[in-house]
Amino acid sequence: MILHRFTPPSLRPLLPALLLGLSLSLTSPAMASAPDGEQPAQAASTGATPLDQLAQKKFPAPDGSALDVATLKGKPVVINFWATWCPPCIREMPDLAALAREMGDQAAFLGIAADTDGNVKKFTAKNPGIDFPLVLAGYNALNLSRQWGNERGGLPFTVVLDAKGQIQWRHSGTVDVEALRSMLKSGELR
Repeated sequence: MILHRFTPPSLRPLLPALLLGLSLSLTSPAMASAPDGEQPAQAASTGATPLDQLAQKKFPAPDGSALDVATLKGKPVVINFWATWCPPCIREMPDLAALAREMGDQAAFLGIAADTDGNVKKFTAKNPGIDFPLVLAGYNALNLSRQWGNERGGLPFTVVLDAKGQIQWRHSGTVDVEALRSMLKSGELR
């Protein structure tokens, strides 16, 4: 095998698994994403909604409290995967917070941080206007975002759930807040 010659010895035992993973990702239906990083939602493979999955994870808030997922049920939910070390994430947070305030009880917003408690606390102290709920997930945030369609594993990654808790929209990269506002105000997610 030609690849074997060019692969470092320490990675050679992993080569079959890496090739299988690459081939599966290239044939995945999620790879056929829409323009601008938007991805259409796919049907859930289990009876558990993404909100149910989130409730099982029990990610803590920066203050140590637990997220009450019941407060998110029954309305559209915008979930943003982000990190303090991600410049596009930091740039979009004030816009997301402003939209969360504008939407009020019509939609819920949640930030899932792929970061540490200390970094998120410093960020929120410097940015008191980021007032929608944030939870800490560390590396598990990236795993969860991949389960929800983030094929590339990049940040920021945003999903929108309908009022039943099903994913209706995914977006890789900085969100177009005007498009998100239109979607939330359309009433189609209720």
